[in-house]
Amino acid sequence: MSAVADPDHAVRWRLARGHALQLPAVRTARWLRLHEGELWVTAEGRPGEPPPEDWWVAPGGLLRLPEGRPVLAEAWQGASFELLEEARPA
Repeated sequence: MSAVADPDHAVRWRLARGHALQLPAVRTARWLRLHEGELWVTAEGRPGEPPPEDWWVAPGGLLRLPEGRPVLAEAWQGASFELLEEARPA
């Protein structure tokens, strides 16, 4: 796993095939934008609730991540993606 800055100064994450990254829970809206590869994404479940959804994200895909839950992203092919967060009011 690595993080590199692209020309627009956004941080782009790279995961090798079969590697996973746990994203901590946050209280703000955020999105995962996949640039290349394929990702399987799932949110952490909670006792007494239905099982969490799983998502497959293809290149060009934009997935809104659930707020307040840790999320696991696993690369099924080498993957390059970035996390986008909602702007906070000034």
